[in-house]
Amino acid sequence: MLTGKAALPLVVLVGSLIAATFYIKNRSTQVSGSIVPMPMIGEVNGVNREGPWPECVGLSFEECSERIDSYTKDGVEIEMSFERIKPNDFNPKRVVIFVDEDEIVTSIPHKG
Repeated sequence: MLTGKAALPLVVLVGSLIAATFYIKNRSTQVSGSIVPMPMIGEVNGVNREGPWPECVGLSFEECSERIDSYTKDGVEIEMSFERIKPNDFNPKRVVIFVDEDEIVTSIPHKG
């Protein structure tokens, strides 16, 4: 059987674990659907030059491609796709822009 000195750290540990579990289950963090937000890497003065480019969603393909072309220094190949099928290979010099039938950007463009 545990003595008073040995039981106290065990009680504190178990109590802390219960409190942490309760806190994690009850926090109100929500992510829309099953989409994990992409990190915004390479942002300079509020403009993300290296992608992804969430500001393109809702723009026309032309507006989005011009914006991306003006942001990138290394000259990327910009492709338009009407289907949600991503290319099998990764190409850091390629940006695929997914559009609907009216050529409006439907998802966040990024390199690859």
